[in-house]
Amino acid sequence: MNMRRPLQRRIRPLAGCAVLIGLVCGAVQDIGISTAFAQGGRLAQSREGAKDLLDYSKGFNSDDGFERPRPSDKRNQILSGEVDTKQLRQHVQAFKDILAQLIYELNDQSSTLPGVRPVYLEALQLSGSVDTIAKHVAKHDIDSTMLDELQQADADWRELVYRAGNLRGLSGEAKKLIEDLSRLDQKIRDTLGIQPQLDRRQLTLKAAGLASSLDSLKDDIEFELGKSRDTVFYRRSIGRARQSVLNLIALIRDNTTESNVMESEFKQFEMIWTPLVNKLHAEDDRYIERGLTRVAAASNEIHQLLLLPQKVDQTQFVYLTKGLKKDIDEFFLKTPLVLVMQLENSKQALPVADQLSRACDRFVEVVQKSQDHAAVVDSFRKIEQAEKAFYDVYRDVDSDRAVAALTRINQSVGSLRSALQLQQDNFDTRTASDLAALVQNLTEQITFVSKRWLDKEDPDFEDDCLSEVKALADSAAQLHDDIAEGKRASDLKTGMIDVYERWRTVYGYLVKCQSEERAALGRLATKLTPSIVDLRAIVIP
Repeated sequence: MNMRRPLQRRIRPLAGCAVLIGLVCGAVQDIGISTAFAQGGRLAQSREGAKDLLDYSKGFNSDDGFERPRPSDKRNQILSGEVDTKQLRQHVQAFKDILAQLIYELNDQSSTLPGVRPVYLEALQLSGSVDTIAKHVAKHDIDSTMLDELQQADADWRELVYRAGNLRGLSGEAKKLIEDLSRLDQKIRDTLGIQPQLDRRQLTLKAAGLASSLDSLKDDIEFELGKSRDTVFYRRSIGRARQSVLNLIALIRDNTTESNVMESEFKQFEMIWTPLVNKLHAEDDRYIERGLTRVAAASNEIHQLLLLPQKVDQTQFVYLTKGLKKDIDEFFLKTPLVLVMQLENSKQALPVADQLSRACDRFVEVVQKSQDHAAVVDSFRKIEQAEKAFYDVYRDVDSDRAVAALTRINQSVGSLRSALQLQQDNFDTRTASDLAALVQNLTEQITFVSKRWLDKEDPDFEDDCLSEVKALADSAAQLHDDIAEGKRASDLKTGMIDVYERWRTVYGYLVKCQSEERAALGRLATKLTPSIVDLRAIVIP
């Protein structure tokens, strides 16, 4: 095996980033800007709280806000003549009303049933989009932009139902509401004359990420194994798999491609890739393993976005669990006993370690004996609980090496979660940090555009507006810093509420803009609101 060169290892991933950027550039042009200014408040932990936030979000959707673009083309003329607008309005309004009932039902179960909260949050986010759609179709004919939004809403709903299929113990009322909504969704599709939709935007991005991960893995193999017959075999096999992914991207971007064709191409990738995984695992190389984990995560996300049947992948789950146990062993090798004895909850150190180890062993048993995906998910939840207890005891250990090993344990649990196609049910630091960075960037752009607008129009409220816009940008920057520094969610609550409320105030000023900057402010606003709402849902439990 070649001697590792740390500098090179830190530089080489940039090549993968370049590939990803190249693959995504075309896709981003197709994504466009969300026209739903509010995606729905998503914080409520009670039925009353959920209702309050559903109503609260409507202020962002008021008819006094920014006008969304309404393109005029031949497709619009065809739609105006073919769509039964009256029937569509009835179906969309009914969908909106029943979705609100489902949100209340999921909200009631979110504190007692594991895994419900992510589904509840997705349903609440979808409600914001549906509310915007309902308001538009109530007053206007269907144009191409609104058709795209209806198709996206269909894709979002079908994915939400797919995720709900992972849940055990969901109430009979919630199941009935989901069935009613699915029937209404079918009626909406029939009225529009469209097929069941997939989220092509996310599919394109995830497929591009998969191609990039395959490139990085190929580089890792060459770097770790050097020039050998096995390396040539691996390069050739990974090249075939990557080409299949590129074919999938081309199919996704072609809006005429039916879902079964995309599914067939993805299955072709799996046929090429699956036999290769076990052989690569046998190399027992940490860097190659990390590459395999990235590929598996990207592949699982595409599997889910294509709404393919969930399955118990014994080989992958068992291997990931064994890797988790290796990480646990490594943690104790790097953590001297004297440091463990100094922990505040040192008496719990051995019990929580034993609990996590037994949870891993039990999970492997369930995976090997059962093909019931829900049973496997239930068993994994025990690992999640045990890992959280483990972290709570050991997180203050006074050793950088031990903390690094503790982080790898958390990452291994995350890899298992991704393989099971589950979302994290608690505070997701990485996602929160990404969203906080986006919010900060958008508020800074709004500050810049607002100054140009106010200099031109010089309204009476100029000083107050500038003060509020600056305060919003400062508050967003502080929140981002706090999240990046690793503060707990409970310590971020005040800052998050401040950003949310300041944005409502700033928005009240921005809608008064009548200069040419109005369009730019509108575009920024349509990006910022859902980002703030999503971040708030993560930060405030």
